[in-house]
Amino acid sequence: MSRSTLTPRPVLAVLATAALAVVLTACSGSSDGDATPAATAAPTADEAESTAADEPTVAEESTSAEAPAAADDVASCMLGDWEMDTAAMKEQVEQMLGGAAADMSVDGWSRMTIDATTVASEVDTTATFATESDGTAMTGESVTKGSNAFSYTLAGDVLTYGELISADGTVSSTVTVGTAAPQTTEMSFADVGALSAGTSLTVACADDTLTFTTDAAGTSLVQTFTRR
Repeated sequence: MSRSTLTPRPVLAVLATAALAVVLTACSGSSDGDATPAATAAPTADEAESTAADEPTVAEESTSAEAPAAADDVASCMLGDWEMDTAAMKEQVEQMLGGAAADMSVDGWSRMTIDATTVASEVDTTATFATESDGTAMTGESVTKGSNAFSYTLAGDVLTYGELISADGTVSSTVTVGTAAPQTTEMSFADVGALSAGTSLTVACADDTLTFTTDAAGTSLVQTFTRR
């Protein structure tokens, strides 16, 4: 089985993407139109008895009414202050690198606040890795420091980023391949935010744990946060 080869350009993109923390998604909802029932004749005794037999019991009505509550639970559960710990951040970067990094460390913090219309994040992290691809050593470092805020919409458990409200800070990534000179790229939070607007992810929330799942360059990326 052939081994995958990591090249500087994808690794730079991966580190920059992995270091920036939060992506939310939205879908437009649909509205129900008004319906006016047609006039009907009064039911006969037999019809009334049949209708009564078909009608749900109080317990059945209660169960039916409670069934759609899951989406509301996600919307209310995800509100508040959240933090991604270093272990979760390390796992995130490893996912983005496809598990290729033999030696990795992540220091710092990534915090997020979600209200009814806005998601705001603050990040101060440094991620480093060392690996080998086809006999060539590769090392990298990504430093992310800044904050941003997006509007968002939520449809069921799918969240979509809307307008970038504010952004300040940079994502700087440096990769060294073999004996070549280090290659560095830097993106502002505003630039990354412009790319993130309109992207979508799936939200899961239970008590003090929040997860975002999204697709990044063909890789399923799961971000896990704990309530602060």
